[in-house]
Parts: sequence; structure tokens; C-alpha cells
Amino acid sequence: MGKFWVIAFCMGMPLGIYQAWTSVLSLNLKGFISENASDWLGTAMTLSGCVGSIAVGMLMDRFAGCLKSAAAVLMSLSCAGFGLFTLCVGSYLPVSHQIEVLLAYVAGVWGGFFFNCSIPLFFEITMETIFGWLGESVASATLVMVNTLVQIVFLMVPTKIDGSAQWMNWLTLGLFLLSTT
Repeated sequence: MGKFWVIAFCMGMPLGIYQAWTSVLSLNLKGFISENASDWLGTAMTLSGCVGSIAVGMLMDRFAGCLKSAAAVLMSLSCAGFGLFTLCVGSYLPVSHQIEVLLAYVAGVWGGFFFNCSIPLFFEITMETIFGWLGESVASATLVMVNTLVQIVFLMVPTKIDGSAQWMNWLTLGLFLLSTT
């Protein structure tokens, strides 16, 4: 039972934060890029992950028994992407604004790609973990419930704290790092 809750935390926390964060991405990036550009960024993050999930699924069929390692690697790579994204959006890098925007796009798509690739692996790990003692529908519903509760809490907090939306990027990165360890 404990293993299930660890998986639920490692999947539900970052997935809930990611889904809530992307729903307010245009508010988060206001002043950094246009709303239209942030919409395209969110679309690219999601679509790249959809395509990547299929590719990772096909690849993982050839490497049975490596789901946990693959999920950890994918989460680590997404952390790297979201870390660079956070640094770019916060203007912490000594580069021009155009380079920051370009790096933010690349890092955002990178992070979204690798994170979205990990989601099906987490579901599969969950099903392997609960096999024999809990129904798949109950386990899936619990994962979705954790994810939804995290989204609700995230979206209850005001978008700007002290005039800045940077807290969203740092929280997203922090929870991704926490769930990766």
C-alpha cells in the first residue's frame, strides 16, 4: 500500500501542478512573451509530449523491467528543461531578451516533452504495483483524484504574489525535483 502512495505522490503532484500551471501559462508569461506566443508554447509542450509518449511506449516494449528507471530519467530531463525555463523567464541568465525567449521555448518544450512521456509509464508502474490487491479502476481514480486536488490547491492561490507570477515557475520546478528524488 505504501508503494502505491509513493507512486501517487510522484505522479499526482507534478501532473497536477503541470496541468494547473499550463492552464495559467499566458498569465504567468505576461510581459515576457505575448499571449498568443504563450498559447503556442503550451500547445507545443503538450503535442510534443503526446508524440513522445507513443515513441516511449514503443521503445519501452523492448526494455521490459525498466519502467522505474525510464520514468526517473524522463522526470530528471523534464526538471532540467523546467529549470532552464524558470531561469529564462525570471531573466536570471546574462543573455539578451531574444535569446531568453528562444531558450524558454526550447526548455519549455523540452520539459513538457519529457514530462508528458513519463505519464503513461507512471500509470503502468501503478498497475504493476497494485496488481492482485486493488482494482485498476480504483487505482486510476485515486491517481486522478490526487492530480485534481493538487490542481485545485494551485489554482486557489492568487496568480501574482507581490506583483510577480514567478512563484508558479519555482513551485513547479520544486515539486518536479521533489517527485524525481
